[in-house]
Amino acid sequence: MAVVRLAFVGAGRMARTHMRNALSIEEVEVVGVCDVDRGRAEEAAKIAGTKAFLSVDELIREGKPDAAVVSVPPFAHGEEVDLKLVRAGVNLFVEKPVALSLEVAFRVLEALRAKELVGAVGYHWRYWETTREAKWLLEDKEVVFAGGTWQGGIYHPSWWRRREKSGGQVVEQTTHIFDLVRHLVGEIRRVYSLRRRGVVRDIPDYDIDDATVVAMECGDGVPVVVTSTCVLDFGHKVGLSVITRKMVVEVGVGRLSVIESGHRLEKVARNDPYADELRAFVEAVREGNPEGVLCPYDEGVKTLAATLAAIESAEEGRPLEVKGVT
Repeated sequence: MAVVRLAFVGAGRMARTHMRNALSIEEVEVVGVCDVDRGRAEEAAKIAGTKAFLSVDELIREGKPDAAVVSVPPFAHGEEVDLKLVRAGVNLFVEKPVALSLEVAFRVLEALRAKELVGAVGYHWRYWETTREAKWLLEDKEVVFAGGTWQGGIYHPSWWRRREKSGGQVVEQTTHIFDLVRHLVGEIRRVYSLRRRGVVRDIPDYDIDDATVVAMECGDGVPVVVTSTCVLDFGHKVGLSVITRKMVVEVGVGRLSVIESGHRLEKVARNDPYADELRAFVEAVREGNPEGVLCPYDEGVKTLAATLAAIESAEEGRPLEVKGVT
């Protein structure tokens, strides 16, 4: 395939980031932008020099895309977006989380496999060169413990503060740290969670957890703790520390710290992970080979399974096994 006909479903902030990157790829032709908000769709379409659509059906029929970037709120994933695209033979790049239920995620995964399409998920932390170096450093090390956190404020869209629409901070935001744990430490097999609620009382329609602590059993028995809070009015601390017998590897937002006895190395990523993940997806579609995609769709489903188990554990007050993905 010489040129990938690329469509966009969702025209918000993340979609426009991906759109700017798509416009810099010579092998991409943007064939349409779809959003339920006409003004937003038309504004984004104007940026890309393409046509605006209000329905996925119209986008498929008139745009005839080979692939689509889906940047919609978590509650919008499913039958009317992802599955319609896949059933029409459209390769899929999906922003995280891939859904709000494993039932929906499994249906999309099965459809992608049945059609032999490329499915990718926007866990962009995997694409930072600092994360890649961390993975290389840890390959031959025995991990003893890891601790991660996402401490910040309430994301501004109104859907984010409603659990039925976002899944809450763990599912929508700290999911990046869960995915990083899976990527660097090992599969999350069991979780036990605690939560705090009722602190934020001045935000309308807010019903998500104020804070969570999730203890995990990963890989071959590595204990990991991931904490989250969104009660601040500023971003504070985000990242993962992985401890081996003689080394600490800390991965932050585009940063890497490697700490050994008497020595500390600091690195800052020079690459744009959003640009790299989209180019990897486009190349996978062009070549019919998903090998360069660092987070294929099934990996996104596994991370979703871990975050959903963490939320369920907090509700039930007991440890839970994470449902597997084959």
